Amino acid sequence: MRKICLISIFLILIGFSAFGAPESHEEVDFLLFSPNSSNQFANEALSAIQLDNLANYLKGRNLAPGQIYVYGYAAFAVNDVEPMDLSRGRALFVISELERRGVPRDLFAEPVGHGSVDLWGSNVDEMNRSPNRRVRILVDGSFLTVEVIEPEIEAPAVEEKTETLTVNEDKTTEKKKFEFPWIVLLLPLLLLPFLFFLLSKRRKKTEKSAKPETAVPVTKAPEPAAEAPVAAKAPEPARVTPVVTAVPAAAPVTTDESFVYLEEEIRLRAYELYKDCNGQNEDADRDWYIALPEVCARYESQGYQTYKEDGCWWAHKKFIVSNR
Repeated sequence: MRKICLISIFLILIGFSAFGAPESHEEVDFLLFSPNSSNQFANEALSAIQLDNLANYLKGRNLAPGQIYVYGYAAFAVNDVEPMDLSRGRALFVISELERRGVPRDLFAEPVGHGSVDLWGSNVDEMNRSPNRRVRILVDGSFLTVEVIEPEIEAPAVEEKTETLTVNEDKTTEKKKFEFPWIVLLLPLLLLPFLFFLLSKRRKKTEKSAKPETAVPVTKAPEPAAEAPVAAKAPEPARVTPVVTAVPAAAPVTTDESFVYLEEEIRLRAYELYKDCNGQNEDADRDWYIALPEVCARYESQGYQTYKEDGCWWAHKKFIVSNR
């Protein structure tokens, strides 16, 4: 039980570390582009306001040449558009728009296209891909967002623009305020120790209640001995005797073979014929051809078949093996 509790606490700590408070990122609705486009914003009216505010902010700063870094990004999607070229084109477009609004060109460093890296969200659908079609601007080591540039903005002459800005700002803050309720995922981990405790209690109760039931078969163990006479009555194996007697009938089917090498016996018989002539016969081939039919006839009388193979004479016989 103690091990289970320790495992549960460990899982809870992992859940907090993995699903804790989300990291703070820059504004997700800041300078977003349309899909597969490097010169068209997703919301032209909102992006125009953001570029105006951004230009006013940058012109109000005492910046050195090359101090403004513009990074372009692209969402991950399977198509023919090269993400590196697309992201760099977006960075160049933002620089040209800010330059058109009065920001000197020499203040910008060389634009950088990062392609489909540093992705925001899961990129599984359009809602998660749209924040990745963005441009980020780095000044003095920090990325510029709506919150950073807003305090420096003077009130615009047209009131309609301020209204649209506040409406869009409310939308962005609403999006930012929405957070996934991670506590819903952590609740099962918190309930695990209680669940294991209840299961262990229930298991102990079932073991206690099962003890009398296990004792019953022990007392009834001798009962199979009483049934022994019933098993002795079974004469049914005797009925199978026709099947058992049929097995020996199949025994003649088993055969064996015997092979005898005749060359040595033929040579021995030829030598005997040579000796019968008192060593006067010098025709060895004649003695061999006389001895050959004699030896073959002797084996053929015993049921062998004689034959010549690879220049040598053999005797072969098949016979039945008894299983008795």
